[in-house]
Amino acid sequence: MAIQFWNNQILFVNGQIAMDPRCCYAQCSYTVRVTIDWSNNADLDLYGTVDGRWAIYYARPSHDGLTLSVDAHPVCWGGPMPPEEQTGAFDAGHTFHFWYDQYSNCEVETAPGTHHIEIANTGATPICVNGQVVNPGQTWQTDTLAYAGYATWGSPGFGGGTEVEVVCGSCP
Repeated sequence: MAIQFWNNQILFVNGQIAMDPRCCYAQCSYTVRVTIDWSNNADLDLYGTVDGRWAIYYARPSHDGLTLSVDAHPVCWGGPMPPEEQTGAFDAGHTFHFWYDQYSNCEVETAPGTHHIEIANTGATPICVNGQVVNPGQTWQTDTLAYAGYATWGSPGFGGGTEVEVVCGSCP
């Protein structure tokens, strides 16, 4: 009798659990980099989640494998300077959501000069990013990054964002 789950197949052989030699565990390795950059003194904030859990942003700069580089212009004037980046390295499939908002009205900036999401396959097997095969050494990218609005203050609970789904192995 075989029991299949995720990308493994487990078999019972002589009363013992054994891996099916015809099947292998789909392992992968990739990096995530999300960037926003702007030239004025606006206070923009970058947010991200991994599998819908805690938001990563200026008040929680690292969680679930993602890390925020800096909180640029935290009170509008002065440093640290943009860009803001979230980065991480992963070895399993995940669903990410990324967005930004304008925290205060010191200087209006609803469309940063650069907003970029990049998934780089650093492993030896293909990955599937939003339905597109990304072979080893290749990168998937988009310049689409959701805007949550002005002075949303509660952006960690924002239900939207640009979704990026990474699956280990080839696309279905």
